[in-house]
Amino acid sequence: ALDARDPLRLAVDRMTDGVGGSVADVAAGVGWTRRRLERRFRAEVGLSPKAFARVARFQRVVRGLEGGARLVDLALDAGYADQPHLAREFKELAGVTVTAWRAEQHGLNDALAGGGAG
Repeated sequence: ALDARDPLRLAVDRMTDGVGGSVADVAAGVGWTRRRLERRFRAEVGLSPKAFARVARFQRVVRGLEGGARLVDLALDAGYADQPHLAREFKELAGVTVTAWRAEQHGLNDALAGGGAG
């Protein structure tokens, strides 16, 4: 378990919240070199800091979609260059398009509410 004051924990929290900036910025923010952050991340998290930040950003987008946010707003808020960039990243990480994901979620919600055919 990571102590709340542990630099790695601080780096994870910053990347999860999307406020860390680049990997170099996160490393500097916790008082480490980029290389030290990368080594500790791989050893303790199992991913590179960049891969972790990518997944964390994707998870923030999914939560936003679940909350009904517009894709263009999510793209800009999450730091994607534009909506098509988010759409490509979504398909790569989720394995489906945003439209297909939303349809799956809608169908699942209907089924859970008793409206699906089962």
